[in-house]
Amino acid sequence: MKPLILFFLLVISALSGNTQNTFELLIEGKLDQTTTSLVETNEYYVFSEIYGVISHPGAKTNLYKTDKQGNIISMVGVKPELYEFVLTNLIFEGNGKFTGFGFQKTTEESAAYFTILELDESFSIVTEKQYQTGFYYLDYINVEKSNGDYLIVGSGQYKPLPHYNLFSYLVNSAYDTIRSKVYPEEGLIVAFDIIPVVDQNYFKVFTRGFGLQFSSPGQIILIDNSLNRIKYTEIPEYVFSYMDAKYIDDAHYLLSGKKDIIDENRQTTKLALMRMDTADVMQEIHLFGSEDTITYPGFYSNLDFVDENAIYYAGVKNLAFNYYTPVDSWFFLNKLNSNLEVQWQKFYGGDAYYNLWNVLATQDGGCLMAGTRYDYITQTNLRDLYILKVDANGLIVGTGEELPSISVQDAIVYPNPGNEYFHIQSGPQISGALFELFDLSGNLVLTTTLDERVETISTIRLSTGTYPYRITFDNKMVGSGKWLKK
Repeated sequence: MKPLILFFLLVISALSGNTQNTFELLIEGKLDQTTTSLVETNEYYVFSEIYGVISHPGAKTNLYKTDKQGNIISMVGVKPELYEFVLTNLIFEGNGKFTGFGFQKTTEESAAYFTILELDESFSIVTEKQYQTGFYYLDYINVEKSNGDYLIVGSGQYKPLPHYNLFSYLVNSAYDTIRSKVYPEEGLIVAFDIIPVVDQNYFKVFTRGFGLQFSSPGQIILIDNSLNRIKYTEIPEYVFSYMDAKYIDDAHYLLSGKKDIIDENRQTTKLALMRMDTADVMQEIHLFGSEDTITYPGFYSNLDFVDENAIYYAGVKNLAFNYYTPVDSWFFLNKLNSNLEVQWQKFYGGDAYYNLWNVLATQDGGCLMAGTRYDYITQTNLRDLYILKVDANGLIVGTGEELPSISVQDAIVYPNPGNEYFHIQSGPQISGALFELFDLSGNLVLTTTLDERVETISTIRLSTGTYPYRITFDNKMVGSGKWLKK
């Protein structure tokens, strides 16, 4: 049983020329928790929490405001009197004004009302507009603001079964509907992101499962201001789901998503990042992850940058397909330059089951990540909210007793425990590092140089037991731990 609300907060400021605040924040409650949006203003951060299981009866929304050091300023429940209220998107409009998008229900069996809220800085509702949809439930609502209007694209269920219809709204700045549309095809149809077409009144919507007549399950749908679907383009390389898109220059945009890799011996999933031209032709693709574990992008957002030479792309390493699986996983954060060359990779966690939901490149050059942490030893089907702010080097900076509780690693060793082998996955920032494995008597039993991003080490000749290891780079220890052979 979890206590009602507990806060664990580590707040540290890096004492350098350009101060960057770093912190970690754990929020616990009696119900399951997830997060849907991250927002930064000049003075503070805002994130939304779904309290209760999203897509299940009774889920509510809380909004948190923290200062740049991670101290919680306020927490407000949004429309707590309702049977269910889910805020999926939050946009900061400036001048203390926010616009929120989501849905509400009065009873479990009632239809979902698509809802738009204008909120002030204290998260009080200034304006509210509701639109009856006829759907039982709404999911993956995405919003793009262009020329003062909002294009909203989402997926809805007419009944609590895994079949979705795509819908869209075009709404003006007063939140009045200009037009709306429900598209008739039914299936596993989900929209993950929207970007406007530069200097034109069109939008590109990135979907999974739409147009099942195509060979690829991922689609780019061109929609005009009348909400008509003008063109379909297949996303190449079997990349689909959990997509993020963002322009990197006037002629190209970056498109992220998960890529399934299937051969005769295995199936795995990696992070994919593509540079696309404005005609939706792929110019290059980069994959992140390893062959033996499932790596997923952040579920709601995973790609962001303020500076094109500081691109953050994040996901979860060692994903399981149940949110409450008793395995260890990591937040997996990559920083790339404008040529999509990886500057560093970092792994955060490994002591519980982490899932990443949102990522935000911050104004100070760092990165804010929001997700969930499931401590399978002490919890049963209840996740905690976990927020992590790192600096431009991917670090949580601390001294003395002010050390982060989460492990920040340049390399990870897995599976752990293992048997006949283990893998070492490392970032390019420690290429050439020395890995050493010892027995409990301190004898060196094996060593290798980390020249590849993933090294596989045979342990067939080792006896069962515990083996300490260390990783050194440039005569400094950059990693250590223990590996257990079963």
